[in-house]
Amino acid sequence: MGWLVLPAISFLMLAAHFLRDGHWPMMLLALGSMGLLAVPHSWAAHLIRVALFAGALVWLDSLVSMATMRWTMDLPFLRLSVILSAVILLTVGSIFVFTHRRLQSFYELGSGGSDR
Repeated sequence: MGWLVLPAISFLMLAAHFLRDGHWPMMLLALGSMGLLAVPHSWAAHLIRVALFAGALVWLDSLVSMATMRWTMDLPFLRLSVILSAVILLTVGSIFVFTHRRLQSFYELGSGGSDR
């Protein structure tokens, strides 16, 4: 269950991002998605993965818009790009923690018919 820390961190960072922008409903949705981590059903795991993918797209949009803005203003943008790229990788990587055997068992995710 320690692997669930990664999606939890991803949702917390996403909630902080929305809070900073003043998007309260989206912040609450990100925190609610974090609460789904405790629901031991396959539908919850699928919903979490969709939410993490959507979160990665939000981070990608933020990266492109902020880096473009800084580039057009002739300001440094490399550090921002590296940090947001790492956040995107963490968020996308959080999707794949559900391939871990213990998490598949917890969320009742089928193994696709193979018996391992």
